[in-house]
Amino acid sequence: DVLSRQLSGDDCNPLMVKVTKARNYISTIFDSKIHPKILESLTGSIRETTKALQLDTGEKTKDKVESESGMFEDLRKKMSTKEFVEQYQKGLS
Repeated sequence: DVLSRQLSGDDCNPLMVKVTKARNYISTIFDSKIHPKILESLTGSIRETTKALQLDTGEKTKDKVESESGMFEDLRKKMSTKEFVEQYQKGLS
């Protein structure tokens, strides 16, 4: 890749060792352990926010509408983040 080509000289060898260690860390720890936990957490959070929005059926006061608006915005952000995380996961396959 580009970084490897730029660090190809002997004077860059210690830096290439660090880059290789970072890549290994990402592929072994992040991809296999941390990434699935992030996806699980996002899925649970989306489920809880959706459930809270579905249960709220009472009279709509100004405060309630503003609160729901914030919850919908939060839900939109979480769903967008989840989509990004799932695309990352597809790239790993």
